[in-house]
Amino acid sequence: MSINGLNAQALPSDTLKKVTTDTLVRKEDTSESIDEPIKYSAEDSIVALPQQGKALLYGKARVDYGGTTIEAQFIEIDYTKNLILAYGSKDSTGKPFGNPVFKDNGETMEADKIMYNLKSKKGKIYNALTKQGELLVIGSEIKKDSLNNIYFKDMRCLPCQEADARTAFRAKKAKAIPDDKIVTGPMFLEIGNIPTPLGLPFGYFPNTKKQANGILLPTFGTSQDRGINLRNGGYYLGINDKTDMIIRGDIYANGTWLLTTNNNYNIRYKSSGAVNLSYSSLQIGDKDIPKTYRNEVSYTIGWLHTQDNKRNPSIRFSANVNYRKNQIYNRFNAINTGQYVTNTYQSNINFTKTFKLSSLSINATHSQNSQSQLVEITFPKLTFNVNRFYPFKRAGAVKQSVIDKIGISYLLETENRLSGKDSTIFKGSPLDSMQYGLRHSLPISTNFNILKYITATPAINLSSVLYTKSISKTYTTQPELRDFTVKTGGDIDTVIKKSVQVPVINTKTNKDLVAAYEANFTTAFNTKVYFDYLFKKGKLKQVRHLLIPTLTYGYRPDFGDPKYTVWKNVQYDTLGNKTSYSIFEKSLYGGPRRGKESSLTLNLNNVLEAKLKQKTDTGTTFKKVTLIQGLGINGSYNFAADSFKMSVVGVSLRTVLFKYFDINVLSSFDPYTYNKISKTRVNQFVSKNDGRVARFTSGSLVVSTSIGSNMIEAIKKTRQPTDQTNGVERGAKNDLNNQETMPWNLRIGYNLNLSNPDDRKIITSQLLNFSGDLMPTKFWKVGISSGFDFNTQKLSYTKFDIYRDLKCWEARIEWIPFGPNKSYNLVLNLKTAMLSDFKIPKRSIPRFDNDF
Repeated sequence: MSINGLNAQALPSDTLKKVTTDTLVRKEDTSESIDEPIKYSAEDSIVALPQQGKALLYGKARVDYGGTTIEAQFIEIDYTKNLILAYGSKDSTGKPFGNPVFKDNGETMEADKIMYNLKSKKGKIYNALTKQGELLVIGSEIKKDSLNNIYFKDMRCLPCQEADARTAFRAKKAKAIPDDKIVTGPMFLEIGNIPTPLGLPFGYFPNTKKQANGILLPTFGTSQDRGINLRNGGYYLGINDKTDMIIRGDIYANGTWLLTTNNNYNIRYKSSGAVNLSYSSLQIGDKDIPKTYRNEVSYTIGWLHTQDNKRNPSIRFSANVNYRKNQIYNRFNAINTGQYVTNTYQSNINFTKTFKLSSLSINATHSQNSQSQLVEITFPKLTFNVNRFYPFKRAGAVKQSVIDKIGISYLLETENRLSGKDSTIFKGSPLDSMQYGLRHSLPISTNFNILKYITATPAINLSSVLYTKSISKTYTTQPELRDFTVKTGGDIDTVIKKSVQVPVINTKTNKDLVAAYEANFTTAFNTKVYFDYLFKKGKLKQVRHLLIPTLTYGYRPDFGDPKYTVWKNVQYDTLGNKTSYSIFEKSLYGGPRRGKESSLTLNLNNVLEAKLKQKTDTGTTFKKVTLIQGLGINGSYNFAADSFKMSVVGVSLRTVLFKYFDINVLSSFDPYTYNKISKTRVNQFVSKNDGRVARFTSGSLVVSTSIGSNMIEAIKKTRQPTDQTNGVERGAKNDLNNQETMPWNLRIGYNLNLSNPDDRKIITSQLLNFSGDLMPTKFWKVGISSGFDFNTQKLSYTKFDIYRDLKCWEARIEWIPFGPNKSYNLVLNLKTAMLSDFKIPKRSIPRFDNDF
């Protein structure tokens, strides 16, 4: 029912209490009329009292005035005083319902009682709850002025969106300025409805969507080796709506310090990203004991940039830079298991321009290993690719011939590469240490069918390389003093030094443009063969064996021939024996290979599936089961080789066991004999010596699984690599379903590597990694990440995590029981973003070892 006017009728008796006059009603208001029409409605009934200038609304009543809306079970409109009163009611069990809801300019309040002046636009609300930014604010009385400022009496500020949370900040008086701030008088923290000694003479809460500057409080801790410390303290700079900056620092009593900056940016419809910089000085040992003391300096440079797809679909620019100088500080301050065990860091900056038939890509890459300290930097790396095109294809041809299917593509690659230790890579003359190179590739291919079921794919691959450097080797001898034992006839032999000529091979780098060419021809034949095995008895109805054989013939001339000037000979001993070397031995792309090739390669890929009978209420159905997803055997035979014509045979297997265990097996077998005395391969088949077809040289087994209480989702995760970071480290909200009873996840990875280099004893190495998490209750979560090295019989990096959701707060316990990072951490902090830096930490760090 909706009415915009007043009609006279009798007023029924009501049990509502009479509303006393409030300061919201002013004398001048009675003589003034309101400026905008009032729209009101009620689901039950509307009672008009024209003599008194009132309207009474019953049952889901609603009043709209300008941008203000009031909803309640009962609403009274007093036109003489320009006043609106709103109440709720109670059902037969005494439970309240229909409590007033006040909406004004996008702001919503829930209350027990509302008084609102239509003329002055001031209101008074009792026992109201309102959302201010990320906070819930409750007041026994709330007043709202014409500027939309809100005044609270007996304020309870909940630092989250949980109205029933038992953690709150209390203050007698408070004021909320929309889109600005909330300020209070003396304030204290209340936990479980019990006041705590934690209080402040005044309270200040940011309440704006705009960026603002502010101090980030540090955490206090102690370390046995580094002393008292303040960590993660800093300052936040809200520069503008496109970028901000966070500056943080750590400082320890022994002089150790760390400074980090994080700059985020987001330009709408263009790009977004972040720049991270850090510099640290780690003091290890005792300064009074020089042999145990050292100062480790480290720094990191990080840049993540992503271009918006809407900016320009034909141009893409992205960056992911992650450079670290000395990883020692970061390892001892790792946030999670994945960060601790990572020792390889890579960076890539890419620019790609796409044309109609081609694309141009420019990259700068970086690869770094924190253990070996080896760094490899490539800049620039340019790639120009022409998409495959068919120059002889006839337009409108119904049936394509072999000529029509001839496809050509082109690839140009060029790059500069610098490699070395991270401490010396830029020292000396880096330009002289750089490697330059350019490579062209021109593949041409076509295809046709033989006997309908066999597909033949002949191809010619042409390539060339161009370098600014090459090498040349020369043989010479030089004198060297060596010890010789002379028999003198006595009890003690005499040792004398004698000069002898020893062979020396000198390598010279020549700076000039040198080019080389290479070509090869291949023809591949492939088909599919099905073998069906039917069974009349039992649950097994059929087994299908899919065999995909591929036979490839390849021919390549001998580019080691002297006429190609790529491979040369050099003497290496005093007897005049010579060996071959390539002038592109240390070049980027290498050079043409020597030796003629006329080879035949066979690759057999097998897939095994079964069909099982299943009896149901409606009859018999059949279930398809994959037994082996892939069983591959490959090897080749080179007719043009003078020895070792047969290659090593490779065998691979991939399957899923019991639905959840992903199994991968790789192995290699050498058909030739190994001489255990000379420690070299012999050009003689193993089968002639001991009856074996081939000898085992190496193999690996990888078993991984991800199982959990939600088994359907666990099946999907089985295909993914094992993640050593457990769910607690990833955060409170992850892939666990808290609606289940005791939800859990377990990820396991087992690696077994076998090698038999000398055909004597198989050398094994085994490693087991696992991580898991469990939710014993809705608000508790326990996680573990660990592993076991079977060779050393020791556990790898192990970490236990416990998480407790306290609604507004969250608590974390992190425990590393052993190793160089042995420690425990206890952190209690607010979950809301604006107060996430309000935390109560407890940290314990053991003494550093001097030889980690």
